[in-house]
Amino acid sequence: MLRHMLMTAALVSLVGCEASTAFKPTIGSSEKTETAQLAAYAATAKLPADVRPSDDLRVAAVVDRSNGNIRLYNFTDKPLAIGNVWVNRTYVSKFDAVPARGYVTLPRSRFFDQTGQSLSSVSTPVENVWIQWDSDVYSVQGPVYQ
Repeated sequence: MLRHMLMTAALVSLVGCEASTAFKPTIGSSEKTETAQLAAYAATAKLPADVRPSDDLRVAAVVDRSNGNIRLYNFTDKPLAIGNVWVNRTYVSKFDAVPARGYVTLPRSRFFDQTGQSLSSVSTPVENVWIQWDSDVYSVQGPVYQ
């Protein structure tokens, strides 16, 4: 009987320890983490200082007037691989892919400058949009406001 009570007490204490060490993140922490990661990425992204963007790429940028989101349209028959999108040569965001004959929408809040300031925190209009892969930089058509 004593052995049974000791085993039960040990089991209860283990279960109690397991429950007390469970990690329960607070709501919204993933958004803060993502914002920090985007800002850190922007701090390390480099656009060559003497760059002359090529206009060989058939891509257009459309800016939504209501929320500032930037939509990139790929008019080519090939998907665009992972790269950087630069706004006004200052704010950068990484994109994963743009499908052939498709588009991707990038929220204004995903663009950061090297100091960690978000494009969504300023009222700066989008004047030019460039796409970068390594040292290759391309200007896109537009931007057009819709």
